[in-house]
Amino acid sequence: LQLDYVVTCAVCTRSDAGDIHIHKKKCQEVFASPSKHAMDSKGEESKMSYPNIFFMIDNFEEVFSDMTVGEGEMVCVELVASDKSNTFQGVIFQGSIRYEALKKVYDNRVS
Repeated sequence: LQLDYVVTCAVCTRSDAGDIHIHKKKCQEVFASPSKHAMDSKGEESKMSYPNIFFMIDNFEEVFSDMTVGEGEMVCVELVASDKSNTFQGVIFQGSIRYEALKKVYDNRVS
C-alpha cells in the first residue's frame, strides 16, 4: 500500500469560546523518509533515523515565506496520509504552538 502525505500549516487564533479561526493556510505534499537533516543549519548531511520516519519540506521558505505569525496567534500543523484512491485517509500528526512560545525559543537562540 503506497500512501500520499500532505502537511497543512495554518496561522490561527483561538476565540474565548475555544473556537479556532484560520487566518492563512497552506498545504504541501511531503514524502516519508527514514533519514533526517539538521534543522538548525543548511548542511546536506543526513542521518539514518529508522524506525523513526521524518517528513521533510525541502522548499519550506519558498512555500511558506508569506506566512507570518504574530502576537496572540499560533501555528497549527496537520499531517494527513491517504491512499492513491483516496478511500482511506487518516491524520498522523496534529499540533499547534503559540507565537509567544516560538518567540521565547527564538530570543534564547539569538542571545
